[in-house]
Amino acid sequence: MQDIIAAASPLDQLSFASPAEAVQMAKRNALAQRTGPASACEGRTIERVAWTDAAVRIFLEGGYTLDIACNGDGAVDYNVYDAPPQTVHGDHYLEDAVSLTFPGDRYQWNRREIIMRTVGRTLKKVLMKQNHLLLYVADIDIILFSGLLDVATRRYFLFWSPTE
Repeated sequence: MQDIIAAASPLDQLSFASPAEAVQMAKRNALAQRTGPASACEGRTIERVAWTDAAVRIFLEGGYTLDIACNGDGAVDYNVYDAPPQTVHGDHYLEDAVSLTFPGDRYQWNRREIIMRTVGRTLKKVLMKQNHLLLYVADIDIILFSGLLDVATRRYFLFWSPTE
């Protein structure tokens, strides 16, 4: 039986005591510490991938690794390494294929199938937005990475899906 997860966007969960508090959060997200530029990954073949509920590690030719992760606020960020550890640590409480429900909508999410499509293809571009990331890979749709909240457990998880 497939798990059903009631999910919500982190943006739906935000509330601020003042405009200044909202600005502070935006600045913190914009100034997130990154290790290495995304351009070091571009043009490299994706050799393999690994994931947890909060992160994806993309192993690239030449020993580079792109880590994409969801933080405790549901925001997404990335880091680039030229010699990372070979495993990804973290929880696996979500199945690889689940049904996500949103108010008025339902989505069948097979995270394994989506991310495995990238293996053997060239990473073209990493584009960071305010709270999500776009991954451009040759010959497949753009993959959107965003944080979602599991409403039942109140835990954020990293969600990825093809987009145009």
